[in-house]
Amino acid sequence: ITLHNLFRHHVGLRLDGAIGGGNSALVIESVRLAYDAFEASGGVAVDYEDRLGGFEYHAGLRLGALYVNRNFTGSLYPFQTFFTLTPGLTLGAAYELARDWKLGLGGHVNYLYFYVDEPKSLAFVDWFLTLSYAL
Repeated sequence: ITLHNLFRHHVGLRLDGAIGGGNSALVIESVRLAYDAFEASGGVAVDYEDRLGGFEYHAGLRLGALYVNRNFTGSLYPFQTFFTLTPGLTLGAAYELARDWKLGLGGHVNYLYFYVDEPKSLAFVDWFLTLSYAL
């Protein structure tokens, strides 16, 4: 969801979200531990947007939320869950296909700090393709 020019001319608010999941296995030495995983993320960004020809560009600051969980199937290991807020940047461009219809490409770069036995840092990137209609 994008609210164009919400704060002032060229400065808007963007809200985003995504979910996913799957299953895999963790192998430690000769032990195979199957698990199901789930991930949900979302964010809010304040960004600058402008137009050049048929293109619309945006760049801004983003605060994201990340939730993941893992459930080992058929084992005695506990259900694992993790939630954090991540600061980051957003960048994207869209091309106007027809009146009110746009095709876009964008991405988020986020920084994640977490503590599991010792402090760790991780940068991660989300890329996305959008098809949007302006109401």
